[in-house]
Amino acid sequence: MNEKVKKSLFIILIGIWMWTIFIFQNELANYGLYTIIDWSFYEVMTAIPLFFGIGSVVWFIKLMIKSRKTKTFNDNKIILVTLFFAIILQLAYVINSSNQVETSMIAYVVSIDQNNSEIVIMKNENMLEYDTEEIKLECPIVIIELLQEGEQYMFTYTTSKDKPNEGVVLLAQNGK
Repeated sequence: MNEKVKKSLFIILIGIWMWTIFIFQNELANYGLYTIIDWSFYEVMTAIPLFFGIGSVVWFIKLMIKSRKTKTFNDNKIILVTLFFAIILQLAYVINSSNQVETSMIAYVVSIDQNNSEIVIMKNENMLEYDTEEIKLECPIVIIELLQEGEQYMFTYTTSKDKPNEGVVLLAQNGK
């Protein structure tokens, strides 16, 4: 492996490392854990997908053009393949993230399944006909232990746009 390939793979590893930090701090931010990673760091890190996404595409296109002109596809195929998959993975992450919706609302706990770490909530205690939509949520064990069936709470949770009745609890607080 020549020196150019080593340098390129090193840059790609830095990108993977930065993406790992971004995903880690983003998960912490979902639960409001800004004591571990400061809010200002979170704001700066939100540029990672944009910076590395555009950088990967530009690098891939420039390397393709250069490889075509100099007929060095064999020398650059490891980097090109790695960049191609990096672009696909980054694009998949961005598309998946854009499909997520965060919602906050006051709701009643209909049921708690501690074995599967799931709860079912409903907007209206009286279960009126027009508002009987149940929402099934994965719930961290720390939160599920504090909830009681039939009680009202303020929930913050994420769902996907195509499955709005399923999601993950991020926060729950007493709704009274």
